[in-house]
Amino acid sequence: MIDEGSPADSTIRPKVSIVTPTYNRAGLLPETIESILNQSFQDFEYLVVDDGSTDGTEDLVRLYGGRVAYYRHANVGEARSTNRGWRLARGTYFAMVSSDDPMLPNWLEAAVPFLDARPDVIVGYPDWCIIDEQSRTVGEITTFDYSFENMVAWLYTVPGPGSLIRRDALLDLQDLRNPAYRYISDLESWLRLGLRGKFGRIPLQLATWRRHPTSITVAERSIARAREMIRLAKSYFRRGDLPPHIRVHRRAALSRAYWIASWVVRDTHPFWSALYLRKSYRLAPEEPADLPGVLRRAPCDPDGVRKAARGALRKLVLNDRTVA
Repeated sequence: MIDEGSPADSTIRPKVSIVTPTYNRAGLLPETIESILNQSFQDFEYLVVDDGSTDGTEDLVRLYGGRVAYYRHANVGEARSTNRGWRLARGTYFAMVSSDDPMLPNWLEAAVPFLDARPDVIVGYPDWCIIDEQSRTVGEITTFDYSFENMVAWLYTVPGPGSLIRRDALLDLQDLRNPAYRYISDLESWLRLGLRGKFGRIPLQLATWRRHPTSITVAERSIARAREMIRLAKSYFRRGDLPPHIRVHRRAALSRAYWIASWVVRDTHPFWSALYLRKSYRLAPEEPADLPGVLRRAPCDPDGVRKAARGALRKLVLNDRTVA
């Protein structure tokens, strides 16, 4: 384990702690680091937590000298790396910035005053844009106004890149992310934090999310990722601390989990996709009236779902016979 680059004066407490967990992202990391170091608001500490990279990440980060605190450990995954950064953080506010998602220059200048003015809000999240591998803007995302009930019922990560957390309100929290979730530890974390306090939307575009072939969101279409979404929904509603107005959304959330699972494996495991879709409709034949159009299921009747499942199973059997 290597701990390097700690701030020279640890007695000076920064306003914001920014943590970037990274693993073999040397090609994209410099743009992200520079987007942080060039923020118009400068009262922050910046920690890069290297999850055992083998692509020269350490040498790259060293180029920035004392402006970046560098920590390295054996490969343990993004959730545990984020948690290490959370425990090392000293700021009033905390942000996790992915290694491939640069921030816009006025991010902290806008986000910090937003939380300063709203002491009852524990998470502030901005609008953001989608960029490609060459950092060209290919889309813009206007985030939804916050509703805890909707975040649970929709099973949707309302806060996105650029979110700022009031760390001082969560000092009893040892781990920000749950390592049991490889693909959706961010959603699991937001659902837990939603039980601790209010979130608030910052109505400004302040961050980016990079779409590229190696990101999990784009590339991972596995049964494991699909099942993890279902496991999260079931586990969340087994919690004993859910208030009644949240618990009533159980069937809607489970239906969403199965729908998302169906979408994840639609092109890689059509049989399971059809079964998950069927389960989604059984749990909730009708979707919530206020569910945004971009989150709605594709129109499908129960007979169509059953036919899709039978067709996928028939194809699977035929393929097995061909291989045999």
